[in-house]
Order: sequence, then C-alpha cells, then structure tokens
Amino acid sequence: MVWLDLPRWQVTLQVLRRTLKRRLPRPQQLWNGNVEPPLHTFFTDPEHVARYAIIHHSQKRRKVLRLADNRRDLTTDAGIDLDDIRDIFADTAPAAAVNHDVAIVLRMRTPGGRMGLLSDLVTSRLKNLPEGSLRQADLDNLLIIERIFSPLGAAVNASRYIALGTHPDLRELSDRVEAVEEKLDDTIAVDDPRVAQVAAERHAFEQALNAVIEDSGLTEDEDAIFEYWDALHPASADEGQDGAGQDACAGQDPTSVTDAIGKMPYDYSPARLRCMELAEEIAANESPAS
Repeated sequence: MVWLDLPRWQVTLQVLRRTLKRRLPRPQQLWNGNVEPPLHTFFTDPEHVARYAIIHHSQKRRKVLRLADNRRDLTTDAGIDLDDIRDIFADTAPAAAVNHDVAIVLRMRTPGGRMGLLSDLVTSRLKNLPEGSLRQADLDNLLIIERIFSPLGAAVNASRYIALGTHPDLRELSDRVEAVEEKLDDTIAVDDPRVAQVAAERHAFEQALNAVIEDSGLTEDEDAIFEYWDALHPASADEGQDGAGQDACAGQDPTSVTDAIGKMPYDYSPARLRCMELAEEIAANESPAS
C-alpha cells in the first residue's frame, strides 16, 4: 500500500486550483457529461469536492491509519510525522486514540519492517532473541501464519523460530532438511524412494526440534499464551473447548497439518507434498514409548 500523505494546505491548494481550472473561463465537460458545479456552491454545499477535501482531510488520515493497523501485511514503512498526528487529533480525539495512532506509526517504522507488522502477542515472544537470530523467512512465515490462523497461531508457532534462533546446530539441521526437500521438484515422482527418505529426515528433525522446545520450557510459554488468549476470547457454549482452528494453527494436531499447508501460499510440488504427508504418517504411527 502506498499512501501519499500530503499536508492539508497542499491538498487544499491542489483541489482549489483544479476546481477553478474546470470552471474558468467556461465550464469544462468532464466524463459522462459531468461538469464542476458553480463556484458559489462551495459556500452552500457541504459535499462540494473542494470543501469536502478540506473538511475530511484529517478523517481520511485516521481511516488510512486504521487500515494500516488492521492489514499490517500491506505496509512496511511510514513517513508520517508523529507530532503532526498529535496536533491534528489533539482537540478532536481522546488521548488514548491519539496514542494508538502514534503506536501504529511506530510499529510501521520498526527496524526490519516485518517484525513491526506482527501483532504484539507474537512480537512479545521474539523481542528478547539475539540480534540476527531471526531470518527474514522466519518473519515471513509468521506473518502468513498470523494472517491465516490468527495471532494465536503465530504466537504458538513462534516457539519453533525461538528454538532455531537460539540453537545454531538445530538451525543447521533445519537448513539441510529444507535443502533436500527443495530438490523434490516436479521432476520427482511421488512414489520415488527419495520422497520417503526425505520424509524420514524431516521427521527426525521435527523430533529434535520438539525436544528442544520441551527442554527449553517453551511449551509452558505456549500454555500461558493459550490461557491469555482464552481469557480475551471466551468460547461460547456451542463452540467446544478444542476447536479445529486452534489445533491447526497451534500445530497440536498432526492430522491437521496437511490442511494447514494447503492454506499456505506456497507452490509445493506433488512430491514435496507427499513427503510432508509421509512425515505426518511416521509421527502418527510412532509409539509414544519409542
């Protein structure tokens, strides 16, 4: 989203200049036979285009800021003057609303861009990680997960990237598995023995990752997130206590992973999709004792 946030004086000058040009020396016919109304209607018609632009300038800014807050995936930067926001809304909006607009702008200005686009629930888990431990691809994945499965899903999945960011050996293993998975392109048949081999490697990595998450106490953090989320979003009587949406986004139900992957905007080959399915089957068939 590109927003041309022009100052009020510039908008006023441009719209008045355009209106005068279309009326003087004689009215110009625009599209579908339309013409600008007589100049005196500027004083009598609240909806006159020039008058409307002047009056609603600050309201449009607030509307765009709300859009930027609701769709954080659409914007990565903002050249908005914070004092300008305070001055515009100081007399017309509560202090909390003004501070909220300022917070939106600050979030859009966050270094790295993508971190600032994630919800506070997610960033609260990532903010203490060592600098450079998170990759751009990690943040991209979390953004997509948040958009599809809600902030709860991204906050829980953040455990994965926290573990990778704090355990270089685990990150190295992850890179190796992803490298062999990428080789399962459209030239590889779904029944090729390499598919099952890579699935076994993926399963082994996921076991190592889950062990690190468990040993690091991240599962306790996830439990706290679920409790916090439930307190903010109490379930109605007919929703049940463990809806499929929550399980899918949190990754707690292995049988839902394929459905979750199907919602992700990645163009995986049939062989790679089959590899993921086989990795799920291995996890589901493996006994807890082993």
